[in-house]
Amino acid sequence: MISILSYGYYVVASAESARDEWNFESVNLNVDLSRVLKKVNERFLSVAIDASLVAEEKFMYLLTSPKLRTLAKALTPAFLRFGGTRQDFMTFNPTFLHSNENHKNSVFDADDICERLELPPLLEKRLKQEWTLQEIILDKEDLQRKYRSVKFTECAVDLLYSFTNCSGLDLIFGLNELLRTSGNSWDSSNARTLLQYCESKQYSMSWELGNEPNSYEKKAGIRVDGYQLGQDFVQLRKILQESKLYHNTGLYGPDISQPRDHRRDLLEGFLESGAEAIDACTWHQ
Repeated sequence: MISILSYGYYVVASAESARDEWNFESVNLNVDLSRVLKKVNERFLSVAIDASLVAEEKFMYLLTSPKLRTLAKALTPAFLRFGGTRQDFMTFNPTFLHSNENHKNSVFDADDICERLELPPLLEKRLKQEWTLQEIILDKEDLQRKYRSVKFTECAVDLLYSFTNCSGLDLIFGLNELLRTSGNSWDSSNARTLLQYCESKQYSMSWELGNEPNSYEKKAGIRVDGYQLGQDFVQLRKILQESKLYHNTGLYGPDISQPRDHRRDLLEGFLESGAEAIDACTWHQ
């Protein structure tokens, strides 16, 4: 038996005076702990890194901090989702994709990469100072709902994956859903390039497509209905199934915010056409 002291707060007001009073009530609960009714995944409580970190790629080097990796290890087992508003404004812009020599000589291919990754104190201090200014720019974009297009290279992907892998976290990478064709279906060409690179590096991860699609019209002047959103996920699932590494990987979405009213209609339309493509349905409260 668990004894809980419950209280309610109320205000009594009159023309002459007002006073605040507390009303307490003792409640006894009988809890049956003899059996488990429901069990959540061991990674149910997880974390995220906002995609705004890659708005300027130099800030991704903050993830090489040994202290940060040590703290992150304490959160495992857990997913690490890399995404958010700016994932729908970022595109993969590879620099060395077709250079095998650069692949072979990359520090991220070393067996002892987790021991070799370090963040010099002076660089860490400078990046943190510059990040305070970057936050002002990002906050202004959020207020004005005007977002810059951002390009990221293999280096950003390597830094992100190395951080999650060395911390023991499972990475979920959010792809850009606002890359559209003339017919308003998802343009998967950039995602294919990113998947090709990640597979060449044997980066094991899961995927998402888009963030809060119910707000696309306000953020980018683009409207994607639930049915089309589901079809975009079906397209991504087919691409993943073509991959030797990712054919059975996790795909999650659609990350709709507060699914009620018209947003609920969007979610229902998505599930009608794309439910079979995803491993879990996600939304934001």
